Amino acid sequence: MNTATNAALKDPKVQKTIADRGDEPGGGTPEQLGAMTRENYKLLGDVVKNNDIRAE
Repeated sequence: MNTATNAALKDPKVQKTIADRGDEPGGGTPEQLGAMTRENYKLLGDVVKNNDIRAE
């Protein structure tokens, strides 16, 4: 799945679609995805805790 996703992200049409939606095409290894997920989890967890955000 990782190989197919990285290949799709190299397609200029896919890159344009992603850019048109205001994001950046990424890609990488499963390990990089895991590291990014952990970083975002911590960052957003801190935001939620510091602002006492609760689900309704």
